[in-house]
Amino acid sequence: MLNINTYRFELDQRHVAVWRADFSKWRPIPVALTPTRISSSQWQSVVSDARLVFSTFPKILKWLQLPDQSQLKAGIFSGLSGLEQFACDMDPMYGWGHVTTRFDLYWHGEEIKIIEVNCTIPAMQAYSDNVLNAWQIASGVVESSSSNVTELLQSLFQMYRIDGGMSGNPRIIILHRPGDSQMGELLWLKDHWNQLGVHTVLATPESVSRIGELWVVDGKPYDMIYRHIFAWRLPEGSVKDALLENRSFHIYNPISAHYESKAFLALASHLAASAALVTEVGITPEELSAMTRRVPWSRILGDGRFAIPFSDIKDRLPNLVLKRSVGYGGHQVFMGNEWDSPETQSRLSQLTGEPLPVTFEKFSTWAVTRDNSLWIAQERMSGIRRKTSVLCGDHIEEWDAWFDASVFINSRSEPICGGGVSRIAQSPIVNIGAGGGLAPFMLEADIREQP
Repeated sequence: MLNINTYRFELDQRHVAVWRADFSKWRPIPVALTPTRISSSQWQSVVSDARLVFSTFPKILKWLQLPDQSQLKAGIFSGLSGLEQFACDMDPMYGWGHVTTRFDLYWHGEEIKIIEVNCTIPAMQAYSDNVLNAWQIASGVVESSSSNVTELLQSLFQMYRIDGGMSGNPRIIILHRPGDSQMGELLWLKDHWNQLGVHTVLATPESVSRIGELWVVDGKPYDMIYRHIFAWRLPEGSVKDALLENRSFHIYNPISAHYESKAFLALASHLAASAALVTEVGITPEELSAMTRRVPWSRILGDGRFAIPFSDIKDRLPNLVLKRSVGYGGHQVFMGNEWDSPETQSRLSQLTGEPLPVTFEKFSTWAVTRDNSLWIAQERMSGIRRKTSVLCGDHIEEWDAWFDASVFINSRSEPICGGGVSRIAQSPIVNIGAGGGLAPFMLEADIREQP
């Protein structure tokens, strides 16, 4: 029996909340009273496939850097900042080495598909751990300890050693923007790592300097930076100057916005559909098999060899999702079957500046002629939807909720990260910033009741 007061208390203590700097207050993240359960065997398959899919990304980037693909590359990475654009031309393997990435997943029938990639500041490791642990305490149902936060720390240490770090107990700066909405999660990382004996501090870029071989905050030395701030947000200074040489300066993750471009994942889907292109890019049979299982049909929209015209998808729109290639938080994602709904029409009008109604023809003209980022079409997943009670701060609501999941993995090192998180929303576009929440994430084989 779940003790609601205990659940609420544990969530409050763990800052499972969004920080609202404009109001100087916390907004509790809604949390489901029922967990998302996935079998351990299915999850291990997802983890393995996610690593294989991600391993194709440096190969695809190297192929994109060939002169024949210059126009395609420019289009895919349009909308990125200057520093992020510069990183697109670097050796793909130099920018490889992520202490953690997050692949966002969605159910399609009984299958679990990869729909997006987050590898610059992939959040929710602490939120996921804390929601699960709070639910365990409140329900009396336990399983092996959730370990996203510990795995992230282990991965940071491993990458530090691979890149030549010599300190026996490296000290860590968690770099964030002022007023970061995920401050609750960052505070937990800092406090938990300090409890483990790893000196960790939160800092904004302006407070960090470089002296010799060390980073310095408030006169104290640190060995590495865990970056929780987008490159385009960095002010001029020592961190921005060092970011392109992140291995030498032990800054993790490297610049990765080009891998987060939704057109990049759509290109991967396109390449995987051609045997000739699979060979040309150097995708292995194992990688191709994982891509075929996990990456849904996705295509770049527009003109050119690796795009399809907007007109080709008009009749298929109800079975598709349209996404702006460079964008965050689900704000520029549109469900084709909800195109004419008041909520979607309002968002389309706000985005494009077009008066209502925003027809598909109006939108496609705007996207081709006026937007500075590509758009993609992705097969719409069936998803999982079920009724659940949700703790929303001081009260409980009944939601007919959509559930998704995400898997955390690392790269350029032996597998460490492999945990996950589950989000919920009253919309199929699942996003916490838009009012969504979290569910305890559990693997079936690990669950047992307390005696």
